[in-house]
Amino acid sequence: MSTSRSHPATESLCQALRQWCEALEALRITASEDQPAPGESALADHLADDADEVIGWLSEATAALERSENYTEAHRLVGRALRKQGEALFGCVRQVHLEQLARGPQAHWRGWVSAVRSALEPLWERSEEVVTRLALSSPTSPTASAPAAPLRPHPRGLSFQDNTTLNHSN
Repeated sequence: MSTSRSHPATESLCQALRQWCEALEALRITASEDQPAPGESALADHLADDADEVIGWLSEATAALERSENYTEAHRLVGRALRKQGEALFGCVRQVHLEQLARGPQAHWRGWVSAVRSALEPLWERSEEVVTRLALSSPTSPTASAPAAPLRPHPRGLSFQDNTTLNHSN
């Protein structure tokens, strides 16, 4: 995978990108293959498709780094992956849909929602690791910045402007 001429910082960044992809693959498998009633909820398909899209961008970023240590392209692709992950996987609408499914009348979905939430957890840590390594590894000027670190959701659930919260523990 990585070439022997790669800089150690580049290899470390590529490893962090692969770990982020592995976490996304775990989410994709949970979303698509572990659902209790295939075809019953479009949410499962959307989560799997969104995870695949982010994996694609991260794989392209890894390839750009391994091929030619192209940090400019890696920055662009990681930025796209972070936006997609933030909007599609952790966005308010997606989290509300998960909450509705967890609280809905179909009890067989509650375990799946819990498993999906567990699969989502490591994505924050993995993406933050990549952003940090990208900033440290990039041979560009000191003023160049890595993509913005992802924002974490409220620890008790989703927060709204009126300070109400959808609690993930229920």
